[in-house]
Amino acid sequence: MNHSLSIALSKVEKLASGSIFRRIWNHPINYFKVMWFCKIQYPFTKMGRLVKVPVFYEESLTIQLPAGLDLFITGGKSHASEINLARFLLNTLKPGQHFIDIGAHYGYFSLLAAKLVGKEGKVLAIEPARSTFQLLHVNTVEHTTILALNQAVSNAKELLQFYEFPAQFSEYNTLQPNQYSNSAWFASNQPDTYYIATDYLDALLQAHQLLPAIVKIDVEGAEDKVLEGAQELLTHQNFYVVMEFLSAQRGNDPHKKAHQLLCKHQFHSFVITSKGTLEAVFDIEAYLDLHQLDSENIVYKKTEA
Repeated sequence: MNHSLSIALSKVEKLASGSIFRRIWNHPINYFKVMWFCKIQYPFTKMGRLVKVPVFYEESLTIQLPAGLDLFITGGKSHASEINLARFLLNTLKPGQHFIDIGAHYGYFSLLAAKLVGKEGKVLAIEPARSTFQLLHVNTVEHTTILALNQAVSNAKELLQFYEFPAQFSEYNTLQPNQYSNSAWFASNQPDTYYIATDYLDALLQAHQLLPAIVKIDVEGAEDKVLEGAQELLTHQNFYVVMEFLSAQRGNDPHKKAHQLLCKHQFHSFVITSKGTLEAVFDIEAYLDLHQLDSENIVYKKTEA
C-alpha cells in the first residue's frame, strides 16, 4: 500500500513543482473556477466556500476555500516541507501504532496516519478552532481509529483566550496573536476571540491510553507550552516529535524554547529529505538561512543508548 501511496504523492509533487500550465491542464475548468473564487469573489465577500476534494491517499477532505487551495489543485499539501513530511509518515508509521496530531486543522495528516496505522492503530487529532474543528469532525467522524478533540494542549489545565482568523488565514489560528502584528494581512483580518479548554498532553495520553510513535506539533507559537505539559512522555518514552520551526524573521522564541526542552531530554534534531529520510541538523536557524526558508518541519528523536 505504501508504495502506491508514494507514487500518488509523487504526482502531487510533480503538479506542485511544475508550471502553472501543468496545473491548469490537470483540471482546466475546476482550476479557473477556484481561482475566480479565491482571487475575485472571496476578497469581495469574505465568505469561504465549502468543497469536498479528493487527496492522494484515496480519501476526501471537506475544506473551506480559500484555505486548502493546494489540496484542491494538487490533491495534497504542496509545500516541499509538507510533501517531505508525508513521505516521512509513509516510511515510518506502522500498523497498530499511535499518531498524535496537535493542530490538526482539517485532518490532512490525521487521515493519512489513520490509513497507515490501520484498524489496530489509533490517531488523536486535536484542533482548538471552532469552525475548523467542525470540518475536522466531518472528515474524521466515520473513522473509528481517529479521536478528534476540540481543545488546546498546553502546560496547564485551564481556559485560555483563543484567536480565530477568517477562512483565508485559518492556518494561523492561535493562542498568541501578537506574532502576526507586523504582517500585512493582520490589520484587515482581525480574529474572533473566545475561551477554550486546555490540558496537558501527558493527561490526554493517559486518559485515552495512547503511546505515540509520532507526535506532530503545529500550534502557531505554543510549541514550548505543549512540550512543557509532556514531561512524563519526554522522560520515559522514545518516539518522534515533528515540529514546525520558524525562522527568526517570523518570531521563533517558542520554537527555540521547545528545541531546548527536547535537547534537555536527549532528543536530536533532523530535517526530512525529499526521500522522507532523516538528516541530522545541528543549527536549525543557520539551516533555514542557508536554504532561504521561513519555516521547516523538524523531526526530533532520542539518542539511541
